[in-house]
Amino acid sequence: MTLVTLKLGGTWQTITAIFRLPATSFMEAVTKFIQFIASKLYADQVETREDEITMRAATSFEHFLCALHAVDMTFQQSWRPGGSIQENGKYFGGKHQLYGLKVEVSVNSNGQQGIPQKKMKKLPGDDRLQDDSLLKDKFPNEWEIVADKGYQGLANCMRCIHPKNERTLSRAEWLSTIRRLNACWRITADKFRWSENIYDDLFCLTVSLTNHHVSISPLREQNNEWYRQTQHKLIELGLAIKGKRRLAQEKCHAKKRLL
Repeated sequence: MTLVTLKLGGTWQTITAIFRLPATSFMEAVTKFIQFIASKLYADQVETREDEITMRAATSFEHFLCALHAVDMTFQQSWRPGGSIQENGKYFGGKHQLYGLKVEVSVNSNGQQGIPQKKMKKLPGDDRLQDDSLLKDKFPNEWEIVADKGYQGLANCMRCIHPKNERTLSRAEWLSTIRRLNACWRITADKFRWSENIYDDLFCLTVSLTNHHVSISPLREQNNEWYRQTQHKLIELGLAIKGKRRLAQEKCHAKKRLL
């Protein structure tokens, strides 16, 4: 039931209709199972695999030989939370002009997703490896991490580089991996309609399952093109909503002027 739920996405009512079960009982069973298994699979498919990504294993990017990870932020449309603008402003995506949930995801050269903090540090014996890239003198005990322009200023606190060309291999790997995540599990691509309290466990579970999928079915070039198309659709949706809001405000102001 959980796999079908992750695969199909949508609302609880739509999914429960497939299994012909009471909505409340179905929601409770699936939610508890996700919370139970998410941490276990994340440890097995993400944290364990991070130990396999080392510079001595030659798992760096082709054009960034001193980088082990590329990092960027995912965005998934969701409901606008209640409260003031100051409170819900962190949920607003300026690029898409929509409210949603954001998660920072790192990807290695093998297409595996994870969190790079632990792997930034050089391992014992790594000092004997060639390291002649940027910021070596400022961060001699760290390897590089590749990030886009949204992470400007990160180089002040860690060894981060920003490629001048956004269509680099590291960016392509990141896009391809996120596309695989969205394609396998529609719950991560559709508008998120569930409770925000379960989102962390849900995202960790889908990342873990995607890592296993990538390990048996490597990424392909066309993966990132699909992701760009979905992001473009979100941007168009945000602009359309913004336009409707502006027209409604103009009508309201016009009525007030007539009074």
